[in-house]
Amino acid sequence: MADKDGNIIAKDYGIGIKPPAQHFHVKGHENAGWGMKARLSQIFAADGRTIMLAFDHGYIMGSTAGLERLDLVIPPLMDHADCLMATRGALRTCIPADNRKAIALRCSADSSVLKDDMSMGVIGTDIEEALRMNASCMAVQCFIGSASEIASLHNLSYYINKGERYGIPVLGVVAVGKEMERTTRYFALATRLLAEQGAHIIKTYYCENFEQITAACPVPIVIAGGKKVPEPEALDMAYRAVNEGAAGVDMGRNVLQAECPSAMLQAIRMVVHENVKPEAAYKAYQTLMKDVKQFMHVGVPTDKIMEGAVYAEAIKTYIVAPETNEFNIEYLRFEKDTPLPKELQTMVHVAYKVDDLDEQVKANTVVVEPWFADENTRLAFIMKDGILMELMEVK
Repeated sequence: MADKDGNIIAKDYGIGIKPPAQHFHVKGHENAGWGMKARLSQIFAADGRTIMLAFDHGYIMGSTAGLERLDLVIPPLMDHADCLMATRGALRTCIPADNRKAIALRCSADSSVLKDDMSMGVIGTDIEEALRMNASCMAVQCFIGSASEIASLHNLSYYINKGERYGIPVLGVVAVGKEMERTTRYFALATRLLAEQGAHIIKTYYCENFEQITAACPVPIVIAGGKKVPEPEALDMAYRAVNEGAAGVDMGRNVLQAECPSAMLQAIRMVVHENVKPEAAYKAYQTLMKDVKQFMHVGVPTDKIMEGAVYAEAIKTYIVAPETNEFNIEYLRFEKDTPLPKELQTMVHVAYKVDDLDEQVKANTVVVEPWFADENTRLAFIMKDGILMELMEVK
C-alpha cells in the first residue's frame, strides 16, 4: 500500500516551458515506434553511424581464414565494434551471454558456396527465436535480379511484417551473385527496392557515384567490406563511403584477416566515428599494432602420442611445436606428475606475444606466474573472459 503520509505534493510542473525537441538520429526513422527506435539506437551511435563486425560467413562458406575459432577471435574485438553480425549458432557457442553490444542476427538460410546458383534462400531463424536471442535487428539476404528474386523478396517481406509487429528492425543485405553486375545502376535499384519494401537498414557494396545511392535511399546504408584488400585500401573505402552518405560499415574479412585485427578495427572506428582521414588512420593502425598482442599459436591438450613431439623435462610435457603445422597449433601431452595446473591440462589456450609481460599479468587473473622458458623468453598464463591465454615476452 502507498505511503500517503510520506508523499510530497507535486509543485514544479514547468508551466510555460516547452518539452525538449526530440530528433531521432537514425535516418528515415523519426516516426518509428519506441521499441524500433530503441533497437536502432543500440546499433547506431549518437552520430548516426555504426561499425558492424561481421562473422556470419560460415553459414554459407564454412570455416574461413581468420574465422576458424570464433570463440577465441571475436571476444577480444567486441569492445571496438558497435554491433555484432552473426548467426544464432555462432552467438550461442562463441559469444558470452553478458555481451552488451547490438546484435544483427543472420536470419535467412541461404545456399552454400558449393552451389552454382547461390540465390536460393528460405526463412531460417524465425521471429520468436530472434526475440529469444535478444536481436537488435534481423539480417536477410536478398538476390535482386536473380532467378530467385521473388522468393527472396517474399523472405524479406516476412521478416519486415514480423519486425514491424514486434519492433525489430530488418537489415536487408544486397547480395551480388556470380551473374549480377556491380554497377551504380544495379546498387541504386537494389537498395531503393529493399527500402521501399520496408527494410529499415540496407547493406550493400561501395561503388562509383556512391553518393547517388545513399541520396536515393531513405534509410541508412552500411557498406560491406567484401574480400580482403590491403589495409590502406579498406580504410580509404570506409572513409569515402561515410563521406558520401553511408551510415557506417559492416566488415568481416578486412578486419579478421588483417595482420592485426584489433588495431584494424580501432582504425576503422577512427574513420567512421571521428572522420579521421585514411592516411592518418593507417598510421594509427601501424602504431596500434606495436601495442596490441601478436597472435602466436593455439595450444591444444591431447592424450595421443604424436609424431615430432619434444619432451620438456621441467614441466613433464610432450610438445609438438606450432610451426610444424599450417594452423599454428601446439599439441601438449601431459604426464600424470606434471607440475602444470589443471587449467593447462584440460583447456585449449591461445598464445600472444606481448611487449611487457609484467604489465599484462597485473591486470588479469594469473594461472601460472611469469617464468623463463629459456634465456630469451618469459611466459605466463592468465584467464581472461573465460579464455585461457599464454603471454610471451621475447627479448
